[in-house]
Amino acid sequence: MSGPDSMVGAVLNGKWRLLRLLGEGGMGAVFAAEGVNGEGRRAIKILHPEYVNEPQILQRFFAEAYAAQQLQHPNVAKVYEHAQAEDSSPYLVMELLEGIPLSEYVQPGKAIPVAQAAPIVYGVLQALMAAHAQNIVHRDLKPDNIFLVPDQTGRYTVKVLDFGIAKVMDAAGGMGSKTRTGMMLGTPGYMSPEQIKNAKGVDHRSDLWSVGVMFYEMVTGGEAFEAPTDFAKLTAVLTNDPRPISQVAPHLVGWQDFFNRAIAREPDGRFASADDMARVLLATARALAGAAPLPTAEFRTVEVGKGGATRESGPQPLGREGTHVSPQMPTGVGSPSVAPPSVQVLGPSDGLSATMKSGDSPRVVVQQVNGIKPVFVALIALGCLVVGFVAGVATTWAAFAF
Repeated sequence: MSGPDSMVGAVLNGKWRLLRLLGEGGMGAVFAAEGVNGEGRRAIKILHPEYVNEPQILQRFFAEAYAAQQLQHPNVAKVYEHAQAEDSSPYLVMELLEGIPLSEYVQPGKAIPVAQAAPIVYGVLQALMAAHAQNIVHRDLKPDNIFLVPDQTGRYTVKVLDFGIAKVMDAAGGMGSKTRTGMMLGTPGYMSPEQIKNAKGVDHRSDLWSVGVMFYEMVTGGEAFEAPTDFAKLTAVLTNDPRPISQVAPHLVGWQDFFNRAIAREPDGRFASADDMARVLLATARALAGAAPLPTAEFRTVEVGKGGATRESGPQPLGREGTHVSPQMPTGVGSPSVAPPSVQVLGPSDGLSATMKSGDSPRVVVQQVNGIKPVFVALIALGCLVVGFVAGVATTWAAFAF
């Protein structure tokens, strides 16, 4: 059977020409594509042919694709459309991004300053606010799914990828021998304890746990749950807590309460919502920087309506009519003075930015964070089957193979 490479040059439905293969995973392949009628360049995910005749997979694929299309937010990679090709293969047309995943942005074993990491986390939380408002839980947040897109000024916009894909994987997981080796149901080290126990029983707080782990690893330079094997890592998540931040990075002792809640083993011990977590993140950063606590009026929530329309609610900050005033993430927050690249977080706050100058080009950072890589595994942990997969990584595409 011919592979995805053979599809390069093909035109889907007389509209999208596939330019090059960007990556391949357990269920499909991702291509860079271009609209033949001037629609511009996009990333297109195409389901592998063997799933075309599986009603359960197709139903879940189209349901999640439709939900993803409704999720319109500056910190979420856009899904423009979904359809079936002439051979009935389902596909998604997505935003093609120029940038790097967080897994390449952070050098293995090296911590980055809170002033650099916190705006990235804030951007992810902005995306989750919009997603959770529509009852969309990501379920596979990890550094590979957080994309940083630079602009001409050297700032980076945070983009979260692959909303809904985990549910498609879950549907395929019930197909037994028909599923490909390496089907992904989660990534050890970033799966919450409740997701390991029961992948179908998670809620939005599972996403918040994953964000907490990524933040912890960014500012400490080490794995939250260090273990020699994936099985041991899953066991550690279920039975252990990360080393206190006060021990791993004493200069960040002021963040201990935040991490206690962010990575609490029990969901009830975590932040109640992405909005709650974002508020405490910014308030902690301000407090540790010596600034006055951020007034409630400077926070706004966003309500995502039909067709992706947004409406802000809550007290509005003062500013020129028709403009928004964004709270600024203070620099030097509980960390050594470093001049990292700046990060622009677009969302309800219209551009929360770290006030930092651009550093070295991030394209020279090419290794995975802390040595963590999705791997082919088949594990049974406390009665739960957890499988990871390997996907190719490129610096110029919108979403990884699934």
